[in-house]
Amino acid sequence: MSMDFELKLDAKTMGRFLLHYNYTKMTGLFGILLGLASLVAVFARWDLWNANQRVVWFVIAFLFLVMQPLTLMNKGKRQMSQEAMKEPLFCHIDEEGMTVTQGEASSECKWENVRKIVYRKREIYIFTSAIYATIITEESCGDRFAELAAFLKEKKKK
Repeated sequence: MSMDFELKLDAKTMGRFLLHYNYTKMTGLFGILLGLASLVAVFARWDLWNANQRVVWFVIAFLFLVMQPLTLMNKGKRQMSQEAMKEPLFCHIDEEGMTVTQGEASSECKWENVRKIVYRKREIYIFTSAIYATIITEESCGDRFAELAAFLKEKKKK
């Protein structure tokens, strides 16, 4: 099997990737727990806290439960507005591995070197290193998205 397609990314897709990447790590989960714990603390002990202390608990919750996700989404917008991201990426997938090309630059990764593959509803993240992933959207490969997902699952079994 061989597939070729143009990778179509937008700020929303990049933001979803950054949210997923952050909140599947221990630091992201810790942030959510800290934000929720702050809300529980302020409401469970409302009578014990003065107004200043309540504000501090609310600020902590706001920072971790609202500001952090908004910051990640904004980071996705900034990344997609960079000049390098405006040039299209082309992806070739075959039995050997994956090749991503942008202009004159090209990167190849064999299946045995892929660190992990994350399957989402509308995207597939193929991690070729701890921090670099190729994001393949359903829109990019159209009606072959399910076929691609099945192919990748089979490749990672071996």
